Amino acid sequence: MVRGGSADEEGSLRPWIERLLLQAFADVGRIGRKRFSRMEIERRDFTLAEAASELGVNRKGLSRFAKHLGVGHTPWKDAHSFSKDDVEALRTKLADLITLPETIPITGIPGHEFRFLERAGFITHHSNLISHSPAVRYLREDVVALVEQALAVKTTAEGNGVSVSSYARRTKQALGGVFVQVLKGEMAVVGLSADGTGLRRLRVTLPVAKMGMTVGEAAKLTSLQQATISELVSMGVIQRIEGSPRLSEASVQEFHATYMNPALLADDLGCAPSWVKQRLRKLGATFAFQLPTNTIIARDEIVRLPIGKHPFEDIPR
Repeated sequence: MVRGGSADEEGSLRPWIERLLLQAFADVGRIGRKRFSRMEIERRDFTLAEAASELGVNRKGLSRFAKHLGVGHTPWKDAHSFSKDDVEALRTKLADLITLPETIPITGIPGHEFRFLERAGFITHHSNLISHSPAVRYLREDVVALVEQALAVKTTAEGNGVSVSSYARRTKQALGGVFVQVLKGEMAVVGLSADGTGLRRLRVTLPVAKMGMTVGEAAKLTSLQQATISELVSMGVIQRIEGSPRLSEASVQEFHATYMNPALLADDLGCAPSWVKQRLRKLGATFAFQLPTNTIIARDEIVRLPIGKHPFEDIPR
């Protein structure tokens, strides 16, 4: 018959059972530390603080790092327990961390351009791990995987294309922004260059210049409102490209060479722009178009007028 009794009682099974229980719970560490040392059982778990001390890193940084990797046991918020294998796995991952400058030999691009990819969510940095170093770090394997992902983007265009560096210069974009477009599938990739390192091997197509002008571009060129340009188009004064919402550049340039916004003559007439129309009428000007949004005068008409020869004392400057 099995007897219970106190731990000190002769023939009691309690010490034996207690030892088996402690050994069974050694992996999860939910039993007080003193009892392990008292019974000379090796403790096989680490708290967050103990793991941080063992690995020589900051506790808070390790907490985020472990959660990112899915290493360890976290029964509730900010409570961690790590097995010996977990700690060794974390040690291996920590040894794989590299700083931003150390990513350059892998990616082939400056660190500030690499941060574009991080901000776009393609890679995660790890910080607050090393007490004496505030620098952010990345897992080398993640950096390598990101480069391989970019270089594996399916070719979607033919031809030689241009390097991503050349594309960025010609289109006046940040190099990192170009790589983000490639990884998002927003840019046609031609292939890979035999030269260059990492991401710089990518070759892409230059955007084809669109024919014609937009209404906004025409308005900026002529110093007229967009509504005025649209009305001139509906009147047939400015032509659209057939089958396109864009305007014929030749048509816009011809209009611009023939007509102008009289408000631009304010300095020549010595008055405020709001008084230009009245002053021109006093000079006998004829306006080519009087639209709700703009009045337009022919350049030949301006040449005919005696601008600058009358004082116009009655009109405020």
